[in-house]
Amino acid sequence: MNKNFFLLFLCIFFNFYKITYSQVFDFNIDGICINSISRFNINNEEIIDNILWNFGDINSSENFSTEKNPTHTYKNYGEFLIEVEIFYNDTMSEILQKTILIYNLPEINLPLDTAVCENETITLNAFYENATYYLWEDGTNLPYFTTDKIGNTWVEVTDINSCKAFININIFLAKKPEIFIGDDRTLCANHYNITTNMEFDSYLWSNGETSRNIEVYNSGEYFAIVKNKYCYNSDTINLNLKAVPKIEKIDISRNKEIHIKASGGMGILKYSLNNIDFQESPSFYNLKYGDYYVFVKGENDCQISSNNFKIIDSDISVKIPSAFTPNGDGINDIWKIEFIGFYPEAEIKIFDRFGKLLVKYKGDYIGWDGNYQGEKIPSGTYWYIIDIKDKTKIRTGYITLIR
Repeated sequence: MNKNFFLLFLCIFFNFYKITYSQVFDFNIDGICINSISRFNINNEEIIDNILWNFGDINSSENFSTEKNPTHTYKNYGEFLIEVEIFYNDTMSEILQKTILIYNLPEINLPLDTAVCENETITLNAFYENATYYLWEDGTNLPYFTTDKIGNTWVEVTDINSCKAFININIFLAKKPEIFIGDDRTLCANHYNITTNMEFDSYLWSNGETSRNIEVYNSGEYFAIVKNKYCYNSDTINLNLKAVPKIEKIDISRNKEIHIKASGGMGILKYSLNNIDFQESPSFYNLKYGDYYVFVKGENDCQISSNNFKIIDSDISVKIPSAFTPNGDGINDIWKIEFIGFYPEAEIKIFDRFGKLLVKYKGDYIGWDGNYQGEKIPSGTYWYIIDIKDKTKIRTGYITLIR
């Protein structure tokens, strides 16, 4: 190839594509963090006629500049290709390219607003894994900051890329919940319900339960920790539960005797019919006809009493009605044997005139409603057998059902 032709080719080639490297020019960047000002500085600026910067930030409306040493603020992090075209010495031009990395700012995981509970402090933790420096409003340099101050405070975090993040935090005062679960007390009870004085956002009791109230069965100290929107508070109660006996059954015999079956309580149980004179025997003999209550207490003087019951004359122990009218008017609709409830183990059977068993129930049942298997039976005469189970004769007879 002719030497002159080769030189001409090179001249045309470089004039068309322009030079992408230079021994004459170079540039550097100060500031490689998003939302911070990046400054571009070029050497030999005195000999430059014109210049065009392309910051590689295609989403920015300020992606180009004709200043010799411009600034640009990147809103996103990542790699950016910087290109600068330089015109100098009237006819010369060059293009320089560099890829830069714009870094994200440190992450400060703190709320803009946070509460400090009355008579307490709050610890703000701005820890960031790649942080190299912390600066709080009071000049301290730890990752965390403890204060009881109300109002604004701030922290600035610097990372390994010298990027800085700043956050302003508003601290406001929050009241603690006013919780009350009761005064300390001693009481005769086998269990006790503890509840808070009002509703709160959350509950945690000393036994691990998380409802507003708990049922306890033992003496001891119990506490509740509650929370409103921001703050916690707690209250404690000491309970001394003194066991109370339980009357399970009272057997009434036909010879004016009663026998009491009781359990629970503390120690040896004692029994009384007047709540004054107590005895250790659960049986009472030779009683007069009339109304009675049973009182049972333990060694801790905690006691329980029964409902009213009667000792009645055997001749009038039960009264058996001869007729009833189950017509739904609310009057005499049930065939009820008076006083049969005192003999809960009594057995009552009712038959039709052919001997078919219609009803069978115990003495503690309300009575017969005139139905058989859910269906009304017609008016007529029906037979009964009543076994009181008290070593007396079995009673028999008939009932007239009228509709």
